[in-house]
Amino acid sequence: MISCGRKQKDIFYFPESKPVVKVNKLSLPYVKHVNVEKNKDGNKISWQPVLSEKKEEQLLGYNVYRLVRASIVPKKPLNKIVTTDNVFLDKSIFQKDYEEQKYCNCYMVTAVFDVHDKVLEGPSSQIVCEK
Repeated sequence: MISCGRKQKDIFYFPESKPVVKVNKLSLPYVKHVNVEKNKDGNKISWQPVLSEKKEEQLLGYNVYRLVRASIVPKKPLNKIVTTDNVFLDKSIFQKDYEEQKYCNCYMVTAVFDVHDKVLEGPSSQIVCEK
């Protein structure tokens, strides 16, 4: 073989990457026992705290959704940041609106987890409407 005397360079660099871990959203724990109470300040939504049994699942908090027309889940939750409490007060509903309102408000809660450095929402809770 004839060569020009130059040393061959490696053009491609393949760093070792972390293995991709796929997490099934349905394998995460879900929120149970959601309850809605109507009071003068708004709707008080409460639920049972989620207990995660796996080490890689770290509970960050909860997202609360108010359904539109009792069947459509909005893209954004009511809370601006993930709430760590198991109680949320929906102040956007006022007493004056209750008297004029011809429909009830329905809510759904999801747990938010950190799994392998990814933020994931768990399965949604049962849909609960105010009484």
